[in-house]
Formats: sequence, structure tokens, C-alpha cells
Amino acid sequence: MSVIKWKRFIVAAVIALATLVGVAPHPAQAETTIDAKAAIAIDAQSGKILAANNASAPLPIASMSKLVSIYLVREAIKAGRLQWTDTATPDANLVKISRNKALSNVALSANTKYTVRTLYEASLIESANAAVMLLGNAVAGNQTKFVAMMNAKLKEWGITDAHIVNASGLVNKEIGPDKLAGTSDTDENQMSASDMAQVAQHLIADFPDVLTTTATRQLTFAKGTSDQAEMTSWNLLLKGQKDYEADLPVDGLKTGTGDKAGDCFVGTVNKAGMRVITVVMHANGKQSDRRFIQTAKLMKQVYADWHAITIPAGTRISGAKTAKLVRGTITRVPVATMAATRVVVPTTVTAQTVLGQWVQRHELSAPLARGTVAGAISLAADGEARGYVGANQPPRVAVQTTRRVKKGNPFVLIWRGVQEYFGDLF
Repeated sequence: MSVIKWKRFIVAAVIALATLVGVAPHPAQAETTIDAKAAIAIDAQSGKILAANNASAPLPIASMSKLVSIYLVREAIKAGRLQWTDTATPDANLVKISRNKALSNVALSANTKYTVRTLYEASLIESANAAVMLLGNAVAGNQTKFVAMMNAKLKEWGITDAHIVNASGLVNKEIGPDKLAGTSDTDENQMSASDMAQVAQHLIADFPDVLTTTATRQLTFAKGTSDQAEMTSWNLLLKGQKDYEADLPVDGLKTGTGDKAGDCFVGTVNKAGMRVITVVMHANGKQSDRRFIQTAKLMKQVYADWHAITIPAGTRISGAKTAKLVRGTITRVPVATMAATRVVVPTTVTAQTVLGQWVQRHELSAPLARGTVAGAISLAADGEARGYVGANQPPRVAVQTTRRVKKGNPFVLIWRGVQEYFGDLF
């Protein structure tokens, strides 16, 4: 039998045996069938890609842009450069934009001060374009400087293919004299679904209380003033909204709508110990709520295919159950995980079938004490090839030896060395 035929025989035998004992190989998860130009779903904590379709293609993002702007606002507040109670006054152009009924807005008045908190809530709940631009001025002084900050932040996160020209996500012709120099009237913001998922991941991780605002269905803007208005979230998956489903407790995040962008939505839901971030760009279909229909479909697919499990401390992981040891009575010493570790894997995978791969090995030499750190391993399921968004990596955990090992007999060590030497020659 040739080598090739022999390998094929072995593979067939392994698959047949796995079938007999009821352990099937873990196939790569199918591409999402979401009806949209692009879509992605990730685990919010680890950044692991759970489903994707055309996720790396830059596309218009419309008001999903506001998530980058809001991140910079929160960052300025955290750094003490801005306070929730600080106020900002709109100029004539922002007043004009705010009163354009063709755009999503809350009306702003000239010579009127609005608190940062009020503008922040309007930006996220009503998707108010003038409000988020006014916040940009409060952070950076003007729109040009703020857009530069947006681009710098994206590059800091490793997002290099984004095209950001304004703070709101409007088409340039709609923002008048605040248009960035050197850009055209038809210019608008573009990012990929993968990039948008990263933005959402950073925002939720660094400022988790943003979800309190994005989960708000209704709120009064500028209560008690002449600008008072009732705001209702555009997110129809929130509780009390048209597309809410009890088994999908969606609490964010941001819609986007435009002629080129179509109907877009960055969603997030926390269920079964796993927060998922989804991005649907230019959803297709005849329904007016098509982006929410496709998002719910994507979320359900993800929870059916994936789950988060915890590998307990003291677990011996397949593929990394032992570490090499020199000058001992044995040549390999058993090792186990030092800490409980969360990992997101297909629903067919259990803690017992997770695989480990060495990412760091320490030199181990006898005599060796039990509990000696042997290095670190990464954890994953067999057959996974999806990867992670941005700089995220598979979960890692340190491993330690589970037994003490005495130094080997000198004659045994000499003989072992001779065997290794001649083995290397041949």
C-alpha cells in the first residue's frame, strides 16, 4: 500500500471509529445565511468570530458612526477633560441641521446651552445628528479636529481601512460648512462589518454602562424647556418595541440608515453567559424592519451553534497534557491548568474535548516540584478556523506540573542521552 493510500485509510478509520463511539469531528461553522450585504457576529468578551459573511468589505455605515464619536466623548469624560454637567451651545449651522426634518434629530435652539449628558442621550436614543456633532465640538473644539481624533482612535485599534469624514454618519452634503476640507459633497463614512464589531466591543468593554442608555426605549429630551421632545429608540428589538422577542434580551446598540448604507444595525444581546455583538449592513427584504429581522435571525443562529464554557482549574487539556522534562526519572511530566478559563466553542464541544496548543514553554529540569509553572497554552475546539476580530487572540491559560519528579539515575540519563544522540543522527 502506498503512503498516500495508507494515510487515507487511517483518516477513514478514525472517522469511522468516531462515528461508532458517538464522537463526531467538529466541523467549521457554516457561513451565516443572513440576507444582507455584510454581516458578522462575535463574542463580546473574547472577540471570537462566530459567524461572518463579507465581513471585511468596507461599506457605508451611516449613523453607526456615532459609536466612534460616543467612545471619544466617554474617553474625554473619563480623563476629566469633559464633565456630564458641562454645557455646549450650537452654532447657526448645527441649529439648521437639527431642524432638518429629513434627518434624525432633536431640535436645538440658538443661544441655548445643552448638557453633555442630554446630548449624549439624544445621540444614542434618537440618533440625533446635530447633537453628536455638538458633542464633537465640546471634545475637540471643532469638527475637523474631532474627525481627526476619530481616525486616530480607529488606527490605535488596528482599524486601517476605515474612511471617516464626519462625526454623525451623514452624507457630507447634509452638514454644510462643517464638511471636512478636501472631501466631496457625496463623501460619507465607511467601515467593514468586522471593524464595526470591534468598535462596539471596545465601547462595551471600556464603558459598559453605555448599555443603560442604549437599552432605553423612551426618554424626554430637554425636559421643562421649549425644546422638550419625546425620544423613542430606533432599535425595534428592545423590550416594548415591535420586534422584541422574550428569548433575545437585546440591550443595544445603534442603527444606521442611508441611501447607500441601506438599513444597518449594530446589535448586542446577553444570554446564557455569552454577550454577542452582531453587525448587519444593508439588510435586504421588503419589510421596513428588515435589519431587525435579520439581526434576530443571526443572534438565534449564533446561540444555536455556540456556547461559552468554563474550563476548571486543574484540568488536563488534550494536546497539552504533558511537558518535556530533562534529567528526570521520566521524560514527560503531566500538567494541568492553573486557573479557570472561559472559552467559546461550538455547542457540540465540552470542557473535556477542548484542545490546547503550547504558546509558551518553560525549561523543566529534575528534581522538579509539584506545581512548577510549565508554560502557557491556548484553548480552542478542533477544526475551528474562524479567528478573532482585531488584535483579539484565543484564550490562554498557564499550566503547572501535577506531580514531583526526582532526578534520574546517572546511568539511565547517560543511556537516554546516547539514544537521543543517535536518534538525531538517523
